[in-house]
Amino acid sequence: MRNVLNGTQSFRGWAIVGAAMVIMAVVGGFGYYAPSVYLVPLQDFFNVNRTAISLGSSFTSLFAGIAAPLVGIFVDRFGPRRAIILGIAGLIIGFLALSRMQLLWHYYALTAFQGLALPFTGLIPHQALIGLWFVRRRGRAMGITMAGLGLDGLLFPWINGLVIEHLGWRPAYLIGAAAFAAVPLTVAWGLLSDRPEDTGQHPDGAPAQIIQSDSPAAGVTLPVAVRSLAFWGMALAMVLYAINNGILTLQLPAMMQGVGMSLDQAGGLLGLMLGVSVIGRLGAGQLTDHLDARKVFAIMMTCMGLGALPLLAPANPFLRAVFILIYGIAQGGAATTIPLTVQSLFGMKAFGKIYGWIVVGMTLGFSIGNFLGGRIYDWQGDYMVAVSVAGAAGLLAGCLSLTLRRPQAMRQEAK
Repeated sequence: MRNVLNGTQSFRGWAIVGAAMVIMAVVGGFGYYAPSVYLVPLQDFFNVNRTAISLGSSFTSLFAGIAAPLVGIFVDRFGPRRAIILGIAGLIIGFLALSRMQLLWHYYALTAFQGLALPFTGLIPHQALIGLWFVRRRGRAMGITMAGLGLDGLLFPWINGLVIEHLGWRPAYLIGAAAFAAVPLTVAWGLLSDRPEDTGQHPDGAPAQIIQSDSPAAGVTLPVAVRSLAFWGMALAMVLYAINNGILTLQLPAMMQGVGMSLDQAGGLLGLMLGVSVIGRLGAGQLTDHLDARKVFAIMMTCMGLGALPLLAPANPFLRAVFILIYGIAQGGAATTIPLTVQSLFGMKAFGKIYGWIVVGMTLGFSIGNFLGGRIYDWQGDYMVAVSVAGAAGLLAGCLSLTLRRPQAMRQEAK
């Protein structure tokens, strides 16, 4: 499209942001957050304890961690667009198969397969895409993109809860497959472009290539990053972040059902928390355009730790509201600042490869958190210990984040 006043081509970056937000909303809604609503129905169908069903989400996280470094290599070599399309195709196949499963091992095998597909259409390619299209407005663009993961949470857990309540969990999986085909696949195929240079443009819509230390061409290689303390510190922070998030996000609907809520009400509460997270995603994105992303990330992680504590009394409506407000904003803000922190530490030169390996820590943490939440419940009969573990993990991640420093090679490049 061309600007009719000056004849110049309109910047496509914000259309890319809108497309990425829509894809993230549908993929996140059915792929990341909806599985928590299936927890109790699948427990009843397979006649097993909660640990056994939570293990399925752990398999998803574990295999996502195995796939993440490969996704990073794929994105750096073939571009984010192809990765996203490949991942969506995998999710469609997986959801169709989940709708037909009969045995518990089918569930484990298919959740593992989902873990292999999700990273191809998830955080790594989308965050690389935004990093390539934006420099000066990267925080704002990332916040809008990641808002998709809050908007999806506002609707899809509640919708899935209604579908499961009235039609059953098998039709819910079929609806998920149809949604993947109708929206994300169409949008990715028709609207995404890997780089502004592919369309004759430059990052941020500048009239000429931006040459500065944080331009898409700048940064360190994977071997340089791995030799730095920042890489391992960020990876450990990701483990702690995901333990916190894995326990609370997966187990929240079951926790609320335990204090008397129906499945659709519990799914709606999770949706409300994720809807509130949009405030954090947009706000943190704006902040990182003016403040160091590492500091914003540390603040958000500390608030995730503190925000978990109201769930020590989940039956109290006031404390539930406090949890939704504090934890929702902090969880959204942390999710947005994670890739911005990695880009700030290591640049964009090998972002896909570096972030892919750091995401291994995140998926390991989700796997641990998903398993611990169910296991502690089966052991204790309530979630008090699990909530305490989640809170401690968030606070530790916040403290650790304050110690992160750019590798020496990045500091020299910035001078």
